[in-house]
Amino acid sequence: MPTWTPEAVQDTGEVPPRRGPGRPPGSGAKSTKSLKTEISGLLMTLNLAIMLIPPLSRDQMDMVEIDALADALDEQAKKSVRFRKALETALAAGSGGTLIGVCAIIGARRAARHGLIGGENAQEVDQTLGNMLATGMNATKKARADAGLV
Repeated sequence: MPTWTPEAVQDTGEVPPRRGPGRPPGSGAKSTKSLKTEISGLLMTLNLAIMLIPPLSRDQMDMVEIDALADALDEQAKKSVRFRKALETALAAGSGGTLIGVCAIIGARRAARHGLIGGENAQEVDQTLGNMLATGMNATKKARADAGLV
């Protein structure tokens, strides 16, 4: 196959093949960095929100489901750059949601302690919310430890 140089074009009169705009298909950078820990944290945060809504509390995910879903999402993110970018955007938004959720639970515990919510069951509400915080924090710590980030 001849190399295309300006001299070769002048000698033969042939024009090199035109390239399309952008990068060739399949040349995109594929990232192998795992997002599993961050995904697990986001799923645990969503799970915590589900636990707070009484009609949905029975539908919360267990750790096996969270782990399986995090694995599947992480594998897809390694294969598709577009999917990874969308997932990273969701994870960035999720970290703000975690902060809001934790602050809301802490505020609800204070409200229960002062009798503003829960009525006769205020102490039970406070204890339940405290358990939710502890469960979420322990699960996040475990996920970070499993990923070797601690």
